Amino acid sequence: MGSAEVPVEVSGDKNAKLKVRLISVKRNQQTVEAVYGFTLETTMDDQVGLFNVRGSGFRPYAVDTKNFNKHKMIRDLSDSYFDIKLTPGTEARSKAAFGAPPEDVDTMDVFLWEGEPLVKGVKIQ
Repeated sequence: MGSAEVPVEVSGDKNAKLKVRLISVKRNQQTVEAVYGFTLETTMDDQVGLFNVRGSGFRPYAVDTKNFNKHKMIRDLSDSYFDIKLTPGTEARSKAAFGAPPEDVDTMDVFLWEGEPLVKGVKIQ
């Protein structure tokens, strides 16, 4: 659906990168759930937390462009990015839940990563 490669801070590897991927966006009654994938590319072997390599860079949201509404992540229904552990070369997945737009809205623009453009016109399954 969309992806970005962002620089991250990994001790011992100044060229480390993080691939962020939007995997799916599904309506679930009153919410829309987005699944993200994170793959750390580094020469280091140690597992590290997403928060440790990028701090506060992951604050997902979705935009209902039909009604001009921004939907922030519902923390109680989403995975905490503090708990996402990255093993170099292996994709870790995480879910973010947002309030659902009206039923007649079938696409949204979805946040991928701070400083990156929104993934536009994502079809809600």
